[in-house]
Amino acid sequence: KRASLTLAQKHEICLKKVTEPSLKNKELAKLFDVSEGCISSTLKNSQKWLEIDPQAPEAKGKRQVRVIFPEIEEALTLWVLKALENSVDISDQVLHEKAMMFASLYKIENFKGSNG
Repeated sequence: KRASLTLAQKHEICLKKVTEPSLKNKELAKLFDVSEGCISSTLKNSQKWLEIDPQAPEAKGKRQVRVIFPEIEEALTLWVLKALENSVDISDQVLHEKAMMFASLYKIENFKGSNG
């Protein structure tokens, strides 16, 4: 059967293997209801999965999202958090304008700021 694990589950599998090294992949597979191959490929990247904060919102996802413009992402995140603290309504248009403004401030020329 084919199953997709969340990032938090991958973290948990790797942590379990570190704390209980005698645990076989077959046992882990049964415990998490996935194939042995899934366990094996997860453990191959265990360093990456152990670095993830299992409490973070993105840990609930099944894919790691690669951020292309981390400066803009960070600035926009801080701005959104501040806006939410001040009960400011944030529309798609306002978010797009802020992203473009941050791209300009950071002198990033190839940023398009598409929706989604």
